[in-house]
Amino acid sequence: MAARRAKKTAKKKVAKRAPTKTVAVKTVAPKKRAKVAAKPAAKSAAPLKLPRLSRRPSARKVVAFSPAFATQRDRASHKDLLLFELQRARVAVNASLQGMPGGAAEREVRPGGWTIRLAVLHLAIRDRARLAEFDATLTGTPASWLGLDDVAMSALNEMQLQPFREFSWDMAVRLLHINRAQLLDRLVAVPHAPDELWTEQHAFGAMLWRLPSHDRHHAEQIKNARIRG
Repeated sequence: MAARRAKKTAKKKVAKRAPTKTVAVKTVAPKKRAKVAAKPAAKSAAPLKLPRLSRRPSARKVVAFSPAFATQRDRASHKDLLLFELQRARVAVNASLQGMPGGAAEREVRPGGWTIRLAVLHLAIRDRARLAEFDATLTGTPASWLGLDDVAMSALNEMQLQPFREFSWDMAVRLLHINRAQLLDRLVAVPHAPDELWTEQHAFGAMLWRLPSHDRHHAEQIKNARIRG
């Protein structure tokens, strides 16, 4: 009897120990699954690096930066050509003034000549003169200064400059921009036709076509005065 009880007790002990092995296996299995499940999560973040196509230059940018002045001139009307040249020449003036301190405005553009400030006022006044004779030249009346020699033209310039001589540098630059903006507004409002209106054969075109070379002339003077110091 004692031997049978000993065998039953041994079987009960073995049965109680078996589940401990099963628990150990179950605790290991979830850890392995966790590592396997973590790998897809890392792969899902990879597509965030894909948008590299935006670095390629678009065709629109290439066209925008390609110079085509010759083509534009061939297809442009005389009005468009005049407006284009007026803008180009005024860019040269603005570039000659870029970054210049107010103190440098009193340098002479040539020995015994106007200062830079007075030259800028002169440019503004010549735009003002064209605004004053705008309507008359449209009807074919030549500009009042047409045909004047250098001496007479210099005297006219001094007379027109006199009321503005005391303008400060800031006021001179402001007047330069205001008068050109007003002139451009008036020009844009005039129709393209007749095309002859915008040529030098007409009083209106002859008055205006002198402005681009006039702007460049004084822009060069100002630039040289700044270089000389």
